[in-house]
Amino acid sequence: MSKKFYMVLDCETVADARVPYDVAWIIVDREGNIYERFNALTAEVLQNETLRYLVKKDSFSRRKAAFYLEGEPAEIMPFERIKCSYDYFVHVYNPVVVAYNAAFDIKVLNDYAQVLFGMSFFEDAEIWDLWNMALNTICDSGNYVRWCIDAGFITEKGNISCSAEAVYSYLSTDVHFEEDHTALSDCEIEAKILQAVFDRKQKLYTGYC
Repeated sequence: MSKKFYMVLDCETVADARVPYDVAWIIVDREGNIYERFNALTAEVLQNETLRYLVKKDSFSRRKAAFYLEGEPAEIMPFERIKCSYDYFVHVYNPVVVAYNAAFDIKVLNDYAQVLFGMSFFEDAEIWDLWNMALNTICDSGNYVRWCIDAGFITEKGNISCSAEAVYSYLSTDVHFEEDHTALSDCEIEAKILQAVFDRKQKLYTGYC
C-alpha cells in the first residue's frame, strides 16, 4: 500500500472582505513527518492600496500578517501561481486536504478563484475538517474539559472552547499559548493536532458543512 499524505492548509483573510492574503500548507504523513511547506502572500491583495491598508491595520492587533513577523517573509505571488503551486503539490502527493473549520478556508479560496479565473480552487479534492475530527477525539474527554476550565478557554457564550488555539494549548500543556494567526504558523500547530487525532486511533469524523 502506498503512503498516504495530508495537506494541512490554512489561509488568513482581509477583515470582513473574506479575501485571502496569506495562504499556506504543510504536507505530512500519518506519523507527523513533514515533507513540504508552502507559504505565499497574495499579490492581488498586497498591491491593492485599500486592501493592503486593511492587512496592515489588522497586523497591529492580535492578528499579524506574515510579512510583519521576524525572519524571512513569505513570498508575494499572484493568486494564479498559488493555485498552480497547489495543483503541483496535489499532483505529486495526492493528499487529503485538512483544515481546521474547513468550510471557511474552502469557501474563501474557492470564491476568490471563481472571481479571478472562473473556476474553483479545490476541484476533486478529498477534504477533511480537522475541527470536527478534534471534537470527536480530543475535545470530548473529561481531561480536556477540565483543562479548558482551569486555563480559561471558555467562549463568550460560556461554552468550552474547541478552537485550534485551545486544543493545541491542551496538547502542549501551555496555558499561555496564543496563535500567531498567520497561515504557516497555524498550519504548524494544526499538523500537530492532526497527529494527536491519529494517535488516539478512534473513529474519525472528517466531514464539514
